[in-house]
Amino acid sequence: MNYFNNNFPNFSNSGNFPNNNGGPQYPNTGSMPPYPPSPYTNNNMPPYPGDGNFAPNPIGFGGFENNQSGQMPPYPSQYQQQFPTNSFNMPNNDFSSNINDGFPIAPPNSNFPPPSSFNSQPDFRPNYPNVPPPSSFNSQPDFRPNYPNVPPPSSFNSQPDFRPNYPNVPPPPIYASQNEQAPFQGSPNPNQLYQTSHSGSNLFPNLNQNNFNQSIIQLNPTLRPFQPFNPAHDAEQLYKAMKGFGTDEAKLIAVLCKRTFPQRDEISRVFKTSYGKDLVKNIESETSGNFRQVLVALLQRPMVVESIHLRESVAGVGTDENALNDVVCTKTNAEMMELKHTYLQMYRRNLEDDVKDDVSGYFKRFLVSLINAHRSEAPADYQKAVAQAKELYNAGEKRLGTNEMVFNRIIGAESHAHLRLVFDEYQKLTGHPIEQAIKSEMSTSVQRAFLTAIQYIRKPAAYYAQRLNESMKGLGTKDKLLIRMVVLRSEIDMMDIKVEFQRMYRKSLESFIKSDCSGDYKRALLCLVGDPNWK
Repeated sequence: MNYFNNNFPNFSNSGNFPNNNGGPQYPNTGSMPPYPPSPYTNNNMPPYPGDGNFAPNPIGFGGFENNQSGQMPPYPSQYQQQFPTNSFNMPNNDFSSNINDGFPIAPPNSNFPPPSSFNSQPDFRPNYPNVPPPSSFNSQPDFRPNYPNVPPPSSFNSQPDFRPNYPNVPPPPIYASQNEQAPFQGSPNPNQLYQTSHSGSNLFPNLNQNNFNQSIIQLNPTLRPFQPFNPAHDAEQLYKAMKGFGTDEAKLIAVLCKRTFPQRDEISRVFKTSYGKDLVKNIESETSGNFRQVLVALLQRPMVVESIHLRESVAGVGTDENALNDVVCTKTNAEMMELKHTYLQMYRRNLEDDVKDDVSGYFKRFLVSLINAHRSEAPADYQKAVAQAKELYNAGEKRLGTNEMVFNRIIGAESHAHLRLVFDEYQKLTGHPIEQAIKSEMSTSVQRAFLTAIQYIRKPAAYYAQRLNESMKGLGTKDKLLIRMVVLRSEIDMMDIKVEFQRMYRKSLESFIKSDCSGDYKRALLCLVGDPNWK
C-alpha cells in the first residue's frame, strides 16, 4: 500500500522519474540531497551524521517534517535503544533488562551523585546564613525577634506591668502586706482630676465610647480610690466591728465610706471568702434605719440602686414621677442600655413596658423616647441650632396652644452639646430662657420631665444641687432621694455639686446635712461628701 502522495518524488535507483507530475528530477545518486533549513527547525541542535545511505543533515529535529522519504536518520549510538523483540518482530513487554526504560542515557556528570549515595540522605537544604545545622534544633534556640525593652522568657514569671501609660489615670491599688496596718483615711490630692468611665461600656462595646457626652468625661468626686488598699485588712476590720454584742459604727463608716465601689466590691468578696458570710446580709442584721440604707447602697452597683428606685416608683398605687425623671432623664445612650439590662435581670420585666403602663400622655411619650436610647451623638451644628430654636418658638410661645411633639422630637433626640447651643439661641431669639416657656406652656408631669432634661443638659452639678436642696427643704427629709444622690454622685462630681450648692443657696451642703440629719446616718453622709470633721 502506497502511503506517499504522487506529487512527491520517488527516491529509487531508477534514474529519471517521468511520472513525478511536475516534481523535480533528481540524479541517480542513491542518496537524498540536503534540504535547506526550515524556518521552524531548532537550528541549535547538532547535526546528525549519516551512515552511508543519507547525506549529513544539518537540520535538527524540526527538519524531519520536511523529509518525505518516510525514513528517519539514525540516532547517534549513545541515544540508540535496543528493545528485545518477540517472534512477531514486535517489542517485548519485558523491559526488566532495560535499565533506562527508553530514556536517553545521560552523559556523565561529575557534580551529580551516583545512585548508591542517595541512601545516605544528604543535606539538600539551601545554605542560608545564620541558620544552625539540623543537629542543633534539639536545643530549641530562641528565634524571637530581638525587640528592645522586652524581657527574656524566663522573666515573664515576675509579671511586669505592660499597661499603657495613660495620662490622668490613678495608679492601681497598692496592696499592703498582711501584717501592715493600713490607715483608714487616705490623703489623695483633692485638686487632682482623673478620667474614668461610668457608661456601661463593658456591657455594650459596640456603642461609641469616644463621644464627649457619652463616657470619658472630667470628673471631680469627693470619694477617690483609697491608697494603700488592702481588702483582707479591711474585711478583717469589718468583721471585728460586727463581731459579738454591739456594733462599731464608726469603723464601718471609716472603711465603707472611704472606699470606691470597685474597692468595696473587692472587700465584700474577700469578706465572704474569709468568714463565710455575706457582707450585705451581715450589715443588714447589725444596723438599722437610714444608716443601714446608706451602707447597703454603698455595696450595690450604681445601676442596681437606680433600678430599685425605678421599680419602687412604678410599682403599687401611684407613681413617683420625680424619681422617674431623676433616673430616666439624666442618662446617656450607654447608661440607659445598661440600666434596662440591669432592670430586666433583677425583675424579669421590661422597663419600657412598666413605664408605659404607669404613665400617660406626652409625659409617657417623652420617657419612651429617652428609654429607647437612640439620642444623637453628633457635635453641635450652629445653623441647625438656629433653625430649631425658631421651630421651638413657633411650636410654643408664638402660637395658641403648644405642639409638644416638636419639643419631644428636638429635646429627646438631639445630642447634649447641640441642645446647649439650641437653648442659647432660643434665649437670644426670645430674650428669656427656654425653661420659662416650658413652665408657661406645658402641664405639670410633662413640664417636670422637660425641665429635668434641660437643667441636666445645661449643667448637671447645678441640677443635682437643686435636687439635694429639695430633699432637705421644709419639714422632714426625703431620705431616699438624699441617699441616692449622695451615694451615686460622691464618686462622680460631688465636689462640683458642693460648689454649685454654695453658690445657689449661700450655705454649704455639709451645713444642710448637719441640720437635717442625725446620728450615724449624718456621719456617713458627711464622710461621703468629703467633710474632714465627719466624726
